[in-house]
Amino acid sequence: MTGTKAPKDASREADERRMRYGFWLILISLFLISGLFVFVAYEVPFDEPTDLATGLAAVTTLFGTLVGFYFGHQAGSSGKERVEASRRQSEAVARAALAHIDPTKSEQVMDYVQYFLDDNSAPISRMQEHE
Repeated sequence: MTGTKAPKDASREADERRMRYGFWLILISLFLISGLFVFVAYEVPFDEPTDLATGLAAVTTLFGTLVGFYFGHQAGSSGKERVEASRRQSEAVARAALAHIDPTKSEQVMDYVQYFLDDNSAPISRMQEHE
């Protein structure tokens, strides 16, 4: 197994790479936008101070949007990965438990599963009424 990485290591490495590249992309974008604003502020004659304030408002809005997108995307990706890991673990436990069930009861168990998928709040006592 030389040269292969565990799925968690590969996933963590991909996350770190995505965060690193995303950070640099956002940072470079912020510097470019700042440079453009400074250039425009010095080169374009403004009649009123409110014109400059309007331009600054647009720049800060863009900064907030970029930074909010970056951190929101990172948080969403992280949450999705945690949910997927939890789902995989739950599925593995369910498969292991089903492997030890008496084969004659498997159809009844699958009926229970379908019943709970259809009506998540149904207690087991109501399930036994339908047998």
